[in-house]
Amino acid sequence: MNRSTTLVLALLLLASSTSPALVQEEQAGFEPVPAGNLVAGTLTIPAENFSIKAPGRQWEWLRGAVGGIGKNYLCRNRETGERFLLTVLGPFPWHPETAGEEMLKGMRKSQEAQGRRFEDARHEPAVIPAPGSLRLSAKIVTPETTIHFTGYVLAAHRIYSIQLFSETPKEPESFVAFVKSFKLTAPVATPATAATPSASGVGFVLIMFIYVAILVVCLGGGVLVNAIAGRPVVSGGLLALLLILAVAALLVSRDPGEQPLAEKFGYHLVQALLPALIALWAHAHHLKKKAQASRLGA
Repeated sequence: MNRSTTLVLALLLLASSTSPALVQEEQAGFEPVPAGNLVAGTLTIPAENFSIKAPGRQWEWLRGAVGGIGKNYLCRNRETGERFLLTVLGPFPWHPETAGEEMLKGMRKSQEAQGRRFEDARHEPAVIPAPGSLRLSAKIVTPETTIHFTGYVLAAHRIYSIQLFSETPKEPESFVAFVKSFKLTAPVATPATAATPSASGVGFVLIMFIYVAILVVCLGGGVLVNAIAGRPVVSGGLLALLLILAVAALLVSRDPGEQPLAEKFGYHLVQALLPALIALWAHAHHLKKKAQASRLGA
C-alpha cells in the first residue's frame, strides 16, 4: 500500500463519522439497511462478500456511502446508543508489513488537522475477524473528552474495517463478539493465506524442481524406450512439454491471488519458459533423428 493510498484510506475511515463518537448518523446520510439483507440480525451483502451479526435483538443496522468508493454499515443499540461501525472500501493494494504504521500516521494527521491529539497509537497482528488481520488502537483527545479508538482491519480484495469509538479503554465483549461474527461469504486470499507457491522463494524453487523432474523422467524415459526399440519411437521432449504446460495451467487456475488472470498467466509462463524450451529442443532433436532413421530405412 503506497503512502497516498494509505492516507486516503485512513482519512476515509475516520471521516466516515461526523465525530469520533458517531453521534449524527442520520444527518451524515445514514439510512436503514434493506430488509432483504437482514436475517435474524445478521447483515449479509453478497456484492461486498461479507456477513456480520448484530450483538442482539435491540440492535439495528444503518448504512451510508463513503466518498463514492465504499460503504459504512452502522450497528446501533436502540436502547443504550452504543455503536459499532463497519467500513468496506476498495479494492485497494495492501502491504501488511507497512499498512499498520501507515494507517496510524494517516489517522494522526487527520485528527491533528481537526485540533485533536492522537496518542498511544498502536498496531499489532490479529486473528480476528480472520488470520492476517490488523488491530489498531489509539486515544483521540479533545479539550472536552478522551475517545478510545479500536479498529480491526482485514484485507481480502476489499478492505474491511470494524471500528469502535468509546469513552472507556476496554473493548466490550459485545464488540469482540461482533468482530468475531464477521465472515467472508466466498473465499478470498488474505495476507495470511495469500502466500502461495508462486509468491514465495521456496515455492518458486519447488515448482522449478517439479519442472526439472518432469524433464528428467520424460527425457530419460524416452531415451530408454528408444534404446530398447532400437529406433526413435517416443518423443520424451513432447511428453515433457505437454506435462509442463499442463502443470503451468493448473497453477494458474489454482492461484488464489488477486492479480488479473493475464498477470497470473504471465508469472507462471515465465517459470515454465526455460523447461518448456528445453523440452521443445528435445522434441525437435527427436524429430530430426526420426527423419534420419526414415531416410536410412528407405
